[in-house]
Parts: sequence; C-alpha cells; structure tokens
Amino acid sequence: MIRKFLTFLFICIFSFGLAQVRIDRIESLSKSPQTIEKAVEELIKYIVQNRGLSKEEEVFACALYSKRRLLEKYGDRYPELMDLITREDWENFRKKLLILKESLDEDFKLVFNIFPQLKIDIDDLFHSIDNKDYEKVKEKLKRVKYLWKIPGYNSFFENRSDLLVYPVMLITLEDPTLLDTDLKRFLYGVFSSVDFLTLERSFTAQFSNLDETDYIAALKFSEFLIEGLNKKGEAPNNELIGIYAELSLYFSLEKSLYAFAQNFSNIPNEILAKKLIELTNYLESWENLKIKRERLKNQMISMLSELAIRTQFIDKVNLKETELETLKKLISNINTPEFVTKLSLILSSLSKAPARVPERTDSKDRDHNFRKLLKLFLVFLPFILFVVILTFLPLRLKANLFGRIGFKKMALYFFRKMLKKNPSSPTLHAELAAMYEKLGMIDQARIEYKIAMRLLENLETKTRRVKHENSNF
Repeated sequence: MIRKFLTFLFICIFSFGLAQVRIDRIESLSKSPQTIEKAVEELIKYIVQNRGLSKEEEVFACALYSKRRLLEKYGDRYPELMDLITREDWENFRKKLLILKESLDEDFKLVFNIFPQLKIDIDDLFHSIDNKDYEKVKEKLKRVKYLWKIPGYNSFFENRSDLLVYPVMLITLEDPTLLDTDLKRFLYGVFSSVDFLTLERSFTAQFSNLDETDYIAALKFSEFLIEGLNKKGEAPNNELIGIYAELSLYFSLEKSLYAFAQNFSNIPNEILAKKLIELTNYLESWENLKIKRERLKNQMISMLSELAIRTQFIDKVNLKETELETLKKLISNINTPEFVTKLSLILSSLSKAPARVPERTDSKDRDHNFRKLLKLFLVFLPFILFVVILTFLPLRLKANLFGRIGFKKMALYFFRKMLKKNPSSPTLHAELAAMYEKLGMIDQARIEYKIAMRLLENLETKTRRVKHENSNF
C-alpha cells in the first residue's frame, strides 16, 4: 500500500515538473518577435491538456496575447520598440515610449498587461495624491512624465482630470518656489495635451471643497492657470478671475492675521483695537466682491474668535470695562449675525471667572474597570474551578464529584488511577464495579465484584489467623 502511494506521489511530482518546464518554454518563446506565434500555439495546447490555467498563468497568457496584438499593429513601423515589448525590457521601453506618438486608444491598455510596473507607477501617483504625500507626488510625477506627451494616455485617465489639479497645489504647499524651477516647464508639458478650459472648470468645481491649508497653494495654482491660458492665447473666464481675487484677498489677510497672532501678547490695547477695526474692514470689503465668500468669512470669524479668547489667558493684555464696551460696539457694526453672537458671548465672559474645570472621573473609571474585570472573572470561573479540581483535589474526591455530576467516565478514570496505587483494596474494586454497572458494562462489573469478594475473603482469613495466633500466645 505504501509502495503504491509513493509511486502515485512520484508521478504527480514528475507531471507537475513537466508542466512547469512547458510553461517556461512558452515564456522563453514569447520573448522573441520571431517565435511569438509559436508561443501562442504552445499555450493553446497547454490549456487544452491542463483544462485551464491558474491565476498566475492567466496573467502570463494575457501579456502574451497583448504582445501579439501590439506586434501585429505596430511591429512594422516600430521594430525596435516591439522588440523591447516582447523582451519585456521595461527600463529601455520607458525611454523609447515617446516614439509612439499616435493615439493608442484601447491598445494603450495592452501595455499595462505586459508591464505591470507602468500601472503600478500610475496607481501609486494617484494614491500619493489622495494621501497628500508630497515627496512621493514629486517622485511619481517625474517617474511617469513620459506618459504626458502620449495622446493615448487620456483613455486611461478618463474622468480623472480633477486629480490632475492636485499635484501642483500640493507641491506648492511644501515648496512655493517649485513652480519657478524646471518642474514648472515640465508641468506645462503635462497639461499641453489637456484642454486648459477643462482643467479650469475642474479646478473651479473643487474650489469650494478645498481645505483651509490648501488656500495658499490654490492661489499659486490659479496664477499658474491664468498664466498658462494667456500663453495659449485663451482668456480666463470671470469665475476663475473672481476666485483668484478672493484667494489673493485671503492670502493677504491670512498673512496679516498670522503676524497679528504671533505678536498678540506685545500689542498695546489701543493698537489692538485699531487692528480689530482693520480686520473688520476686510470683512466689509468682501461685500463688494461678487464671488463666493461664506467659507472665507466663516474662517475669519473663527480666527477672530480664537484671538479674542486668548485675551483671557494673556496677562499683558488687560482690557478695561470701557475697552470691552468699545469692542462690543465694534463687533455690532459687522453685518454678520453669527459673528456678532459668537464673539459677543466670548467678550462678555472675559470679566467672569475662568471656565469650570471638568469633574474628575477617576472613580467612575475605576468602577467601570472593576465591573469589566468582574465580568471577565465570571466568564472564566467555570474553567478556573475545573483546573482547581483537577490539580488540587484528592483522587477519591475527584472520582465521587465527577460521578455525582454525571461525568461517569471521568469518575471511572480516577477509580482506575486509585486502583493502580492500591490494587488490594476491596472497597475500591467494589466502587469501580458499581461505576461499571452504572455505565452498563455488566461483564466488567462482575469481574470487579469477584475481585472484591476474593480480596474480602483473603482479608477475613488473614484476620482469623491473626486472632488465632494471638489467643495461643
């Protein structure tokens, strides 16, 4: 039987080895333009013989058919490029890729089947953009720059024009001077095959969803867009110009607020009041701009509120009652109800006691942790008791306990264990016989009863002999 099994195992291993060699042979045939048809024929035979392909083999088959299709369509015109494709020479193919200047359309996706690294580069680029990983965005942009000059890449980047906005914006966040370097010229090349008006519409659409930290970058990018449109002889629309104006205003305001906040503790009271008046003038100037301004206004409200709150904690800024009244009047002049409500409440509380410290919850936490531990203890209590019984109780107690709660086989095990230690005990044999009887093992019970009777008889005989010897003595 063992010999047959080993023979069968050897045949299976040998067959697998042959199949693997065959796939390797097909793969070697596919690496040359002259033998690619032969590789396809061999692959068909292999599929028929093995009734299908594994997942790894399907990937290889997909790449093989992609090679053949590209070879049929472009082999005569670009023999050097097709040779690199069939040999799967990724590095040199990437350098020569710009030879293929005509639109590949669906054929461009065939290249992904042959060079998975190409798709990985693109996916990594978008992943880095989504995660705002600035270093990787720059690295990946440079790595896939050969794609931007191929018109066919648009078929793959379908509906992703909004993502093309982010690389520039995110790069400027990390290094605002980057657009003045060679990368700026490269980015013009990136967008040369993309309609600037499409890009502009995409940027305008996502402007309302920008994070606060993206505003400076958005300002840089709007400058970049307007400059690019002017170079192409296309006039930017009013909406883009409006966004640029709003961003410029915010940018100057942001710088002003930042400088103000940095030196807040050193600003005298009268200058503080003047500065707040100046900031409110910015708010009023927004009323004249026919553009979306709610987001920036809310940002301004939040920043001014935070600055007002800080006056509670800075010793050098001691506001008198008259100064508080002046500030309240100043705030009442701002035509923003939510700002009036929010900041008035803050300023009215400046002269009051500091905020109440929240109650300590240490005792509550302790109670919660105790209840949690108690629940865990109750869950594991049966297991703990079981371990204690098995470890510390005497054998007889274990046997009797398990016998009473219904675990008769367990009790039987302990009785046998006791008999090994004391095989001449008639009581143990009798108890074991009773346990056999409860389990329905009548024959074993009879044997144990007989042993118990014999041991009792021997014990009685021995007792009589001892008594007789004692009486004679």
